[in-house]
Amino acid sequence: MKKTIAAILAACTLSFSAQFAYAEYINVSGRTIGEVAEQAGYTDFNEFLAEYGLPSDLSADTTESDAYYTIPTGKIAEMYGMELDELKETLGLGDNVTYDTAWGEAESQSPLRFYIGEEYLDAFKAEYGLGDEVTADTLWGEVRNIVDQKTLDDNQRLTAVNAQQIYDAAEASSVTILKNGEELALDVNAYIKNDRTMVPLRGVFEACGASVDCDDETKTAFITKASGEETTFIFLQADSDAAFVNSEKITLDTPAEIVNDRTMVPLRFIMEQLGAEVSWDGESRTVSIVTE
Repeated sequence: MKKTIAAILAACTLSFSAQFAYAEYINVSGRTIGEVAEQAGYTDFNEFLAEYGLPSDLSADTTESDAYYTIPTGKIAEMYGMELDELKETLGLGDNVTYDTAWGEAESQSPLRFYIGEEYLDAFKAEYGLGDEVTADTLWGEVRNIVDQKTLDDNQRLTAVNAQQIYDAAEASSVTILKNGEELALDVNAYIKNDRTMVPLRGVFEACGASVDCDDETKTAFITKASGEETTFIFLQADSDAAFVNSEKITLDTPAEIVNDRTMVPLRFIMEQLGAEVSWDGESRTVSIVTE
């Protein structure tokens, strides 16, 4: 089944607050919907536009963030597996929101009592430094920019010291990575953490034929790998235990992390999602990847 960023993001937003990190990724990635459609396996760009309810005259050079927020709200409801009225009730949206209302416009009209939940409002305000002027009746669109900026700022406060300590301690007992019997030359050593082999994202996965797109500002990574007519998409973020494989959310027992300006990720999880076989030899501290 073809998957695009819109489909993955729709799955993330079944719980609406879960979209923040992923929304930040598409906001800064700079990718165009033409590139997204191509990587998703669409040979007909108009088919891509039609599937997601996007305007037929939308340029392939439009950024994916701009495109996402132009998707009709009715189409978003369908992605959630909901009726339009059910989605509107969930978000407290008025009668002015119709099937064809752009999602960015509709979402911004949701009061925080619906979008965040009154029981979480105080914690939400404290987290994002919002004052008493923000109430349960404040619309999401009035605070969205503040939340987005705070999210970016927090992601920049990387736990570099802890990550560096882990790397330094593991460096003396680094792990050898073999791909189809040949050792991969990595510019950053692989290491073991929580019984998981952590490897540099680009060095390993590009060598195995995957496409890797990283954003340093949001500490996010998007991995794609085509196999025949199928394309696998993986999204993850440093220091987050949530990963998304196509439209499925998966909890990681060992999150990705940044070490020496490299994104280190759990090897077995990603390689197995991409269809490779992974084995471990504890005596020689060697990981073997078989892709053929």
